[in-house]
Amino acid sequence: MKIKKLLTTGFVGIIIIITIAYSSYAKFNLDNASQDPDYIINARTQIIGKWYQENAPKNTWEFKNNGKLIIHFEDNIEYTVTYTIVNTTPVCGKNVQVDIRKRTMYLIVKDEDGIEECDELFFIQGSNNNSINLTPVGRGVDASTIFHKK
Repeated sequence: MKIKKLLTTGFVGIIIIITIAYSSYAKFNLDNASQDPDYIINARTQIIGKWYQENAPKNTWEFKNNGKLIIHFEDNIEYTVTYTIVNTTPVCGKNVQVDIRKRTMYLIVKDEDGIEECDELFFIQGSNNNSINLTPVGRGVDASTIFHKK
């Protein structure tokens, strides 16, 4: 009987030690419902609003709370698509880097025909999250587009 109590106490102690070790090891909190890192959850909030393209200010993207993105071009053409921000691989059929420490994230835009376009998304540091850089997946940095929040 004493051995059984000793084993049970030891087992509970090990579980407690593992729990404490894991919680101190985890640098990023996860949302219990979605299991997404905090930086992804924050990005989904920070992106809401109207953004204009740096080299073509009449081109605007308006991100809505409901996952809709309204794209306006200078010639008054307007498209409504859906969007999501993820840190998973693959995106758009391509294997991509996923690194929580580097806070990698991807913007997936899908049109009404189900065609997806994917960009690596960066909030530009020092801009108070008022600027973003979008680089199409599979293309170089020279294909990047910068948007500023209105």
